[in-house]
Formats: sequence, C-alpha cells, structure tokens
Amino acid sequence: MLNMPYPQSILLIYHATPRVIGLNYEKAFQQLGCHVLTVDIATSERIPVIQCSPAVDLTELISQLALQPDVVIYFESRGFFPQGWEKLTIPRIWYSTEGDVNFSIHSQMVPFFDVLFSSNKVIAERFAQQGFSSYWLPLAVDADIHYPRDMEPSDEIVFVGTLNMIQYSERARLVKRLQDYFQVQVITQATPQECAMAYAKAKLVFDKSLGHGINTRPFETLACRRLLLTESDPHSGIFDLFQDEKHLIYYREEELLEKVRFYLDHPRERERIAAAGYEWVLEKHTYLHRAKQMLDIIRQETSFGVSLTSKQKQLYSSPEKLALTYAHVYSYENILEPAHQILLPYQHLPEANMLLGLV
Repeated sequence: MLNMPYPQSILLIYHATPRVIGLNYEKAFQQLGCHVLTVDIATSERIPVIQCSPAVDLTELISQLALQPDVVIYFESRGFFPQGWEKLTIPRIWYSTEGDVNFSIHSQMVPFFDVLFSSNKVIAERFAQQGFSSYWLPLAVDADIHYPRDMEPSDEIVFVGTLNMIQYSERARLVKRLQDYFQVQVITQATPQECAMAYAKAKLVFDKSLGHGINTRPFETLACRRLLLTESDPHSGIFDLFQDEKHLIYYREEELLEKVRFYLDHPRERERIAAAGYEWVLEKHTYLHRAKQMLDIIRQETSFGVSLTSKQKQLYSSPEKLALTYAHVYSYENILEPAHQILLPYQHLPEANMLLGLV
C-alpha cells in the first residue's frame, strides 16, 4: 500500500444494486491494493463505509472520514446523486453506462466532473469533442462469477435481458423472429449468478444492444465459454475489441437466421470460436484490466491537480444555474424532496417554477 502510486485512496459513490458496475470496480480496486471508501444509500448488496441520503452533501460526508481520499469516483446509478461537487478540491471522476439513452440529462451532469469515462464509445467521443477530458472505457467481466460450467448446453439460444417494447422494440422484434424458427430461452430478470447459469445451458447466446452501446453480454458470454451472436455495428467500437468468427459472430438482420442455423448444426466450429473467445476475454477484458486502465488515465489527467474548465466556472459561479442543474438531475432520478428544497429560493425563475410543478 505504501509503495502504491497515486491514487491510493479512492472514494466510490454509487447505489449498489446487483447489476451496477461500481460493484465490479470496487472489487477490482481492492485487488489492486487501493484503499477503497464507499458511500451509499441503504442497500442489501453490501455495507458501505458511510450510509447516507440520496442527495448528501459531499463535503460534509468527506469530513467524517478518517482518511481523506485522493479522488472521488461516481458510478452512474439510479436514485443517488450527491450535492457539493462544486466545493470539492480533489479530482472528480464520472463513469457512465447509459450515455446514448440519456444524453440530455448527462449533458447537464458532466460539467461537475474533471474526468469522464463512458462505456459508450459514441458518447465518450461526443463529450471529448465538446472539450471534456472524456474516455471510452468498455464494460468487462468478473470471471469469478462468469466462468465455464461443466455441463452440456441444453438450450439452442438464450437471451437474458429486457424486452420492453417501448425502449427495446428492435430487440424484441428480433427475439420474436428467432422464436419462430428456433427454441429460445428468454430470461428478463436475473442476478449475475443466474445469468451465468443461463449462459452455461446455451448453445448460442443472442445479443442486440440499445443504440450504439456495448453491454455486458459479449464479455460475460465469452467468459462462460459460449458462442455469442451480436449485431454488426461499426459505430459501437466492438470491432476494436473482438474479431468476427474468431472470438464471436457478428450478424446483420438479413443473415441472422442463416448464421444461427449454421452454428447450431456445426458444434465443433461453435466450440472452437467459443474457446478462443474465452481465452481472449480473460486476457484483455476483465474488470481488473479496466480498473488498471482507469487508474492510469486518472493518474495521467490529475497527478498535478485539476483546473476548472470554462464550463465548470460558468456552472459553479451561478447559484441559480447550479440549483437548476441539481434539480434537473434529481427530477430525472426521482429524488423529489431534495429537488423541491433546492428550487424554493428560485421559484421566481420560470424554469425553476416549471420544475417545481414536476416535483
């Protein structure tokens, strides 16, 4: 610990629900020897160092800690966003997993932070073009949860995920098309452990992302040594991570049924690619790899401190703009009482009055 380079002490802020990526990074940072401090609202996933309210003031919270953190990292998680970012004197880091879905609200949040990470390449590049220190850091796998099980696959195709017709209409349509020709096991809710068991039973795992994102399925499926079929999307960055017919299979809609039939009928080819994908994901795409990458970038960007950007100066110097920004975030996150309290002094402003009507 004493010989570790900066940052040694990391304050992690996120709501620990089963699929929130912060849990994976918390474990990886600890494996790397970092001193990890956790802040959270009530949760059943783990006991945080400090349990707090959804809109806690960060400066008050940090003052309670015996060891002052070198950096603070916020992992995107619903229903939890502290106040006081503008008062911090240590680097503020943000990791987003839903950029293309919620870009409007994220555009209001990002000026609070000094370094941005996104699992979505398109969004990371979009914020970089706007002048932010923004990096693409894809999702990964915890190989202690997703690993090969000693069992013969019994299901032709497995899909684990949401099929909400409003938000995931294209995915739902493709799953329905597969069901017209093949036996498809659909699981709409699963813990990571249940997801791993479902993949163990699959000959093929189907994937269709939302927008241009890369979700956890490629990493988790390959770590279970199963063959993944995922859409061919040149914008997502997935071509930078995996090779077609070497680590997994890319499909276009017009060839999906043909490819599924081929790999169901050719188990040796299916297993060859799955084995290569398994070796590759363990070599390059675990959360330990990602945590090292994140720390390297944080070190590169913040070792000599941070200077406020023009966008931060504009936000921090205007009490009205600051209040409205927090209120917008809390309205979106359904943190209504703090939003209401923040807006009361500014209810004479049209935007604040409109938000008050929503919260």
